[in-house]
Amino acid sequence: MRSNSIVPVDQIEADFLAAVERLDRGEPNHLGNKNALEKGRLKVTFLSVANEAGHSRSHICYEKNCRYPRVRQMVLQRRDERKGVKPVPPPSALDIVRGQKREIELELIACRQKMLETIVKAEKERKEYVRTHEKDQRDIARLRQMVTSLQENGGKVVSLVRDM
Repeated sequence: MRSNSIVPVDQIEADFLAAVERLDRGEPNHLGNKNALEKGRLKVTFLSVANEAGHSRSHICYEKNCRYPRVRQMVLQRRDERKGVKPVPPPSALDIVRGQKREIELELIACRQKMLETIVKAEKERKEYVRTHEKDQRDIARLRQMVTSLQENGGKVVSLVRDM
């Protein structure tokens, strides 16, 4: 029997913790768990704990976004003990550094991709600017030529804006 030193965050977690303790002691309240006990097949599983607590097992059985990770860890620990699995030691400092290095490498790859996309976009915009600038220069030259032609033929030009 284990002492329950975990302080529950709410009533649902308290129900789950009490259910784990009852199952550990072999004193279930849920009919299905009582039947399993009589047959000698009572195990601490996500389903048996959820049934015993009277709540959905989805609160504890999914690793991602688990609402009660401490209860989940308790159930997994008992499962591993039952199956004879040795507990996984905490990661070493080297493992932590390797994990951080991998995260940084992934961030670097993402930054390089973003930089490449930015360069491609800037090059497209530069080409568009050059194309429109060249067209504008041709239009200016054509207009100047028209003004010169008008002046030579006796037409009067009031003003001509000079390009910068």
